[in-house]
Amino acid sequence: MDETLFFNQRLRKRRAAARLTQAQTADALCITRQCYASYEEARAEPPLRVLLLMAALFACTLDELVGFDAAKTSRPLVQPTAARKPGSGRKPKTPRRPSPSISSLPSNRPFAPWP
Repeated sequence: MDETLFFNQRLRKRRAAARLTQAQTADALCITRQCYASYEEARAEPPLRVLLLMAALFACTLDELVGFDAAKTSRPLVQPTAARKPGSGRKPKTPRRPSPSISSLPSNRPFAPWP
């Protein structure tokens, strides 16, 4: 497939290659035809759950579907742990004290989250 296409164009091309209508594709993805049409018309972006179903339906990877090419990225996607500077990450929050309402629970009964 052509990597220069926008997502909605790639989506339409894959659906046509699979010889499916918008309604058939929408049924397979458990969404309405109008919702699927909004993806092909670039009026909306599908959530990850739908993207994963699309990739499975069209027998392609998620990267192929969205047009991502790791070779064309200028920086590594994940920085190796050894290369990080000490203290550059987020510091853990200090532990909080239990809420007074939790502290006052009777200790002789196990907590039951529902009746």
